Amino acid sequence: MTSAQDRKLPDNSGSAAPENTVSGLTPGRVVLAPMEGVLDYAMRRLLTEINRYDWCVSEFVRVSEVVLPEKVILKEAPELSEGGVTSAGTPVWVQLLGSRPATVAASALVAVKLGAPGIDLNFGCPSRLVNRSLGGAAVLRTPDLVGDVARAVRDMVPPEIPVSAKIRLGWADAAEAPEIIRNLDRAGVSLITIHARTRHDVYAPGTVKWEAVNPLRELTRIPMIINGDIIDPVSYARARELSGLRDVMVGRQAVAVPNLERVLRGKAQPFDVSSSLEACLRFAAILSRRTEDHFIKARIKQFLGYVRKARPEIQDLFREVCRNETLSGILAVIEAGIRNQREANHTEV
Repeated sequence: MTSAQDRKLPDNSGSAAPENTVSGLTPGRVVLAPMEGVLDYAMRRLLTEINRYDWCVSEFVRVSEVVLPEKVILKEAPELSEGGVTSAGTPVWVQLLGSRPATVAASALVAVKLGAPGIDLNFGCPSRLVNRSLGGAAVLRTPDLVGDVARAVRDMVPPEIPVSAKIRLGWADAAEAPEIIRNLDRAGVSLITIHARTRHDVYAPGTVKWEAVNPLRELTRIPMIINGDIIDPVSYARARELSGLRDVMVGRQAVAVPNLERVLRGKAQPFDVSSSLEACLRFAAILSRRTEDHFIKARIKQFLGYVRKARPEIQDLFREVCRNETLSGILAVIEAGIRNQREANHTEV
């Protein structure tokens, strides 16, 4: 059996996607979103080895009553000790979540001094736990406070460091968005990323409103990035068309389809089952350098849980992985899955 440590990922160029999947679209930036508990150091490393994301954003670092110490920021963004980039050279912006302007701003300066190439402010997290402490999307209920936090950070960090704000269309209604945008415009942020849902929508299917973003462009000259339900070339084109924006941010589907950036840019077909399982073994190898077996087992199951949404044919393999109690047994199941898939493909040919 080939060791997971020695295993290489499939060539991320893949087979060419149909030429018409992104025809007529101006090239834009594709950014890897922050996802608490999912897109951590190891997953960022994996996905930026496979793809060419323009940058990625760390999991949020919560700022409460005190300025964050260096060790807390480094725990969430270890790449700051490695030049502020992943092993593939993709910049990693640090995301901060908080509602105290002075404390968030001072914490942003700590992150910049550690080497953060950009700061992202989280005004979009819909978690009830986060919202109860006036964090994430809860701040959207007070647009002036959104502007105060953003302005404090923008004034604190050097002008060459971009400061972005990740928001939703509002707390309960998209009609709240214009005032939020006006406050961010006055704050002078560098970028605004809009998840095209309200906080009340959470992530419910059918609630994304890309078209609601388009009129917001008239309120500011600040560049915007569209986010929410961008899962394939069709939704990529549609989101850009309806929002009027060319830059996108992707999150959950970037895990389900590990080469999603390549797919959206028309450089590859989505990973097949064997390629996705190869990526899972690579993920396990990256994790093994930093963590314990029990955590690696949990993260493999989480990863495959996302992959099966795009590749439901791995459902039986996923069940077998979940039943297995040892890391070596889990890796053996995945190895066998790769062999079986290759044999099936060979037979079909």
